[in-house]
Amino acid sequence: MGRPHARGRDDELRRETSLAGPAQDASVERFTRMDADTLLYEFRSTIRRPGRGRGPQAVPMKRISEPISHAPRHEGNYAMLNILSGARAQDRELAAQQTGK
Repeated sequence: MGRPHARGRDDELRRETSLAGPAQDASVERFTRMDADTLLYEFRSTIRRPGRGRGPQAVPMKRISEPISHAPRHEGNYAMLNILSGARAQDRELAAQQTGK
């Protein structure tokens, strides 16, 4: 895991995360208010991975009136384990039916 550092100025919030390791990899996220209903999210990473570009990415996000629910990551991880376990059990059952065992 990395160490995030954030700072804000005017209509911009910038978060930089330094990742542990000899490569000194880092990511930079920037949130900029474009207007009263639009936030521009920009992301840049110095992590080098085969087949993935290093260029910055940008996504405008529009304001929504509905509340956003937050699902903590660890709960999703437990659910994914159970989903995959059930799917593998179904695969085994189907294979057994097809081979007549």
